Parts: sequence; structure tokens; C-alpha cells
Amino acid sequence: MGKLVALCDGHGANTAGKRSPDGMRENEFNKAVMNHLKVELERHGLDTLLVAPTDADTSLSTRTNLANAKNADIYVSIHANANNGQWGSWGGIETYHYPNSKTGKKLADVIHNEVIKGSPLKNRGVKSANFHVLRETKMPAILLELGFMDSRFDINYLKSDAYRQECAIEIAKGICKYFGITYKEKQAPQPTSNKYYRIQIGAFSNSSNAKQYQEELLEKYNLKTIIKYYSNYHRVQIGAYSSKSNAIRYQEELLKKYNLKTIIKYY
Repeated sequence: MGKLVALCDGHGANTAGKRSPDGMRENEFNKAVMNHLKVELERHGLDTLLVAPTDADTSLSTRTNLANAKNADIYVSIHANANNGQWGSWGGIETYHYPNSKTGKKLADVIHNEVIKGSPLKNRGVKSANFHVLRETKMPAILLELGFMDSRFDINYLKSDAYRQECAIEIAKGICKYFGITYKEKQAPQPTSNKYYRIQIGAFSNSSNAKQYQEELLEKYNLKTIIKYYSNYHRVQIGAYSSKSNAIRYQEELLKKYNLKTIIKYY
């Protein structure tokens, strides 16, 4: 019999107060990650249980009672955090387990480590708390806070489907590791040539200028770039995409989030 993972999207679509300062509902983020995660887990032969499958504000006791009744093996609750509801410079990811729960802490440690590997957000660590979904579940349970809705930095990622998918993939990797299952990366379509679509942020004839600009992007925006030397220029770029549409999608994100004007080069 396969393992059963109970998935919780934290809050209902219209739960009072669960908003970013500019109006993004927490449930919009939570449910998107949960749905991506469901697909990833089922791709690896794991069964999933949505403890609140509708947009209604399902009570916490209804959620945990269902997970207990179905004998779920683990419980994963997905959230976006908030500080005071006003924009600020705080932010980051933290994962909670029930105090003194050895299995809960093990689950939290494994998943948190995977999530942090794939995230540009600050690592706020693994913590314990007396939350209902951690206390009233019979199985190891964790609650993930995957960024702050009132962080000027985090909100750009929380709104991005690319980040939501990445969170789901990293959580799935952690769950697979917890159960001793080998995570299988999705096979990307093989390119027909060695050429790729690359998002170029800058091009410099002098390598030291390119390096300096690369360091500025990392410090100011936490953008990890590479430098490629091609056609007499040191090119500061992000990504290498076989699909032009994927390159354009990320190019648009860079313009919207950071006002960075870029070009796409194919080589």
C-alpha cells in the first residue's frame, strides 16, 4: 500500500486578513503550490489527500480530523507569512514542527533543507510551535511559511508561478527523501541543436566590468547570473532555454519585478 500525504492549503480563499498589502490572497499562493505538489507526488507513486479541496474556509479541526481518519502518513500545510501587514524589508522561509516531536522534526529538517536549496529567499530555519495542525494530527506534520506577503522582496516571488512550481518541486524532493524514494527530474525536451535562448542583461568588452555588474545584480536583486564570452563581448546573462517562450516569460518577470531591460540572444 502506498504512502498517503495529506496536503493542506492553510486558509480558505476568503479568510479575513490573509492578504498582501496590495491585495494578493494567501490562498492563491498556497493552493497553487499545493496543486503543483499534488502532481509531483503522484508522479512518484505517492497518494495524496486534499484536506480542504474547495475554496471554503474549512476549519482546522475538519482538516486534521480527515487526515487522521484516512490514516495519512504525513501532513504538510502550506502557507505564506506576514509580519504586520505593511510593506517592509523582512522576509524568508521557515518550517515548523510540533515541540518535541522527533518524527516531525525529521520531516521538517528534510523538507526545509530541500526548499532552501531551490529558493532565493532568506533561510529563517526550522522551528517548533503549538499550532493546531501540528498538535492535533496523529502523523508527523509540518507547516511551511514560504515567504512574507508584506515583504517588498518576497512578494515578487510569491506572485510568480515559476516560484510556486519551484516550491512544489523542492517540497516533493524532501518528501521523497523522507520516504526513501528516488526523486526523478522531469525530462526536458531535447534541443535540436546546441544553441539556446539566453537572457542577456549586459554586454561588456572588458571582463572586469562584466564581473562588477554581475556582483551588483547579486547584491541588489539577489540575481544569480553567469558571464559568457561570445563574439568579442563578455555577456552577463541568466538562463539557457531551448524554448523561446520560456525565455520571454522570464524576461517579462525581470522587467516587471526589477525594471531590468534585457534582450534575448540565440547562440
